[in-house]
Amino acid sequence: MSDGDGKKKQVKEDNALPKLRFPEFKDVGEWNRKRMKDVAPLQRGFDLPTSQLQKGNIPVVYSNGIRSLHSIGMAKAPGLVTGRSGTIGQFHFVEEGDYWPHNTSLWVTSFKGNLPRFIYYLYKSLRITRFVSGSGVPTLNRNDVHSFRVYIPRSIEEQQKIADCLSSIDDRITAETQKLDTLKAHKKGLMQQLFPAEGENVPKLRFPEFDKRWLYDAMSRHVKLISGLHLAPSEYEDYRTEDRIPYFTGPSDFTNDIKEVSKWTSESKKPASRGNTL
Repeated sequence: MSDGDGKKKQVKEDNALPKLRFPEFKDVGEWNRKRMKDVAPLQRGFDLPTSQLQKGNIPVVYSNGIRSLHSIGMAKAPGLVTGRSGTIGQFHFVEEGDYWPHNTSLWVTSFKGNLPRFIYYLYKSLRITRFVSGSGVPTLNRNDVHSFRVYIPRSIEEQQKIADCLSSIDDRITAETQKLDTLKAHKKGLMQQLFPAEGENVPKLRFPEFDKRWLYDAMSRHVKLISGLHLAPSEYEDYRTEDRIPYFTGPSDFTNDIKEVSKWTSESKKPASRGNTL
């Protein structure tokens, strides 16, 4: 959908067509090329100090999603909000009703006749973190986003087809995630019984072939803990190359699946090794 820095393209620049296209649209023609400001421009959200929040049911959308409710809204759905500072790279789609885009966010002021749900997926395809500036608190530069050129379908019907396809996959992911959450809760309950509670030397639940007491000892005798290394936004990217290794900034990033890694870096000042625990 976008023509980025030349490293990874989803459309061919010579004919403005995606590599994968639904057959009913093959003869419709090429996609249009436009700047993002002419597709779905962004605007800074509105100030709302925590002290000024009033009881209500209007969602306040921050850079990291809906975190509070308010009595009034400043925009109407459908809405698309992304982080301006702090948490950058997430997109939040508001299905219905009023909402308040917080000043830590940027929100789409107009979809310019395009399908809102399609624009949501278009923005998610852009690798938006490339437009981050600032070494202290990272800030998304909307002017750079606005000047970026993208390809979009000429017809709403094709936009709808793409959005429906991706939405159906999202629905499946949500359903599977719920199953996974249930399984994780079951695992957590088991762990609480398979390890001794504080002040006890045997677990509540134990395999019958083991009956000896557990050893009570200091963790420092068995493991070595060291602090990780913080990297500036300019020192990591959200895509993989041969010379980059996974970069984890916190528990929300931890994964054993290489396909789920969201940050990559070529910095190797303090890398973990195979078998290490984070």
